[in-house]
Amino acid sequence: AGAGEQPLRGSNFQNERWIDLRLYELSGWTMTKCAHWVLLFLLLFPPGVLAGRGYTEATTDNVQAAASSAWDVSAGTWTFWVYRTATPGAARRISDADDGNTDSGWFISMRTSNDIEMSIVFSTTNIVRIQTDTLPLNTWALIAITWDGGLVGSSVAFYVDGVFDAGLAGSDSAGSHIAQNVALAIGNNNDGGSQSLPGRLAQFAIYNRVLAQSEVLDIFRGVPPLCVAPNNVVVYFPLLGTQSPEPDLSRLATTGTVTGTTGVDDPRAVSTACAQRLLQGIGR
Repeated sequence: AGAGEQPLRGSNFQNERWIDLRLYELSGWTMTKCAHWVLLFLLLFPPGVLAGRGYTEATTDNVQAAASSAWDVSAGTWTFWVYRTATPGAARRISDADDGNTDSGWFISMRTSNDIEMSIVFSTTNIVRIQTDTLPLNTWALIAITWDGGLVGSSVAFYVDGVFDAGLAGSDSAGSHIAQNVALAIGNNNDGGSQSLPGRLAQFAIYNRVLAQSEVLDIFRGVPPLCVAPNNVVVYFPLLGTQSPEPDLSRLATTGTVTGTTGVDDPRAVSTACAQRLLQGIGR
């Protein structure tokens, strides 16, 4: 690790050859994007410091992107860092891209039992799966949620800090799911409601395929989400907390409208040592 820097749990930044090797998988477009991301990181933050976007329990705090059918994936993976600051008084949204819970999209909630619930919207009964363990208080955790496109609850699974969690039964689907344009919200529901998350979020990404556990571990260890399965990234909001609108670094290059929120320290989702090594690899 670099001077003044503390590696992530389970990581080893003194031996980062695996990070260099991953660079050879990147297309020219994605390599350029990775270079831009790393340059932004190195310019804005000194070693060991990464800003994040914090969410309070205010009724409107969120980052929201315009409606698109891209968010409504037929199978995929959602990854994000979450920091729970309180127990919600009612279910609160981590992210939301649905049509008012009718027959399109999905939403991710933190329940009053301090666990995460994933819902894939169907016209009669949603696919619902619940995280086995509760989220820790005042501690960053990397969450990955996968959906293989199946119609039953067990088609959804979780990873917590890279550890697989099959989840608990919620419900299987009934009725139809129709992919269409839906707005994407992070930290609240997407229709201007009052389901703001009691906590903080960072490094939010969606992929249009199921990630392998090794790929989830790469993110946990510090590889930027854009550099993991780069051709499958649908959206990637770093949530650096340094600007509004919030930039999406995926191919779609959308922007997120920021409402409320406060910049806070990030979970060290990417270390300075990792970023420097990535930049060295891109420069070859």
